[in-house]
Amino acid sequence: MNKVQQYPYFLDPPPEFRRQNQALFQVLPVPFEATVTYGGGTADGPLAILRASEQVEYFNGIDEPYRRGIYTHPPLQILPPDPAALIEEVKKRTLEILAQKAIPVILGGEHTVSVGVFQALKKSQTAPFGIVQFDAHADLRDS
Repeated sequence: MNKVQQYPYFLDPPPEFRRQNQALFQVLPVPFEATVTYGGGTADGPLAILRASEQVEYFNGIDEPYRRGIYTHPPLQILPPDPAALIEEVKKRTLEILAQKAIPVILGGEHTVSVGVFQALKKSQTAPFGIVQFDAHADLRDS
């Protein structure tokens, strides 16, 4: 665990695979909660994901992707919780990761976090990109 950031490293790789300037994957935890409509706890999502990732096997059946480098940033804090400020900061940080030719892995809890990522990908015009989003519910409401 990185004692400075108090969040575990994603997958907890050996130290030589945690260097930001050499990491193909850069993980940005964004513990944010401001626009939830039912229940709470979305801000706890990134830490829960990082803790659970420590139990994932390195070998994926073909190779060990962590060997390409995984850097876990300190968590992004927006206080007080301001959705507009969050979107701009996530966009900025995602663009910085993309400028390093790294793959951004953004861990959030609520949907607002995704908006900044989408804006950054659109602005960067990175040739083809994919988005993987996991959600606890279907979000099929009109509004």
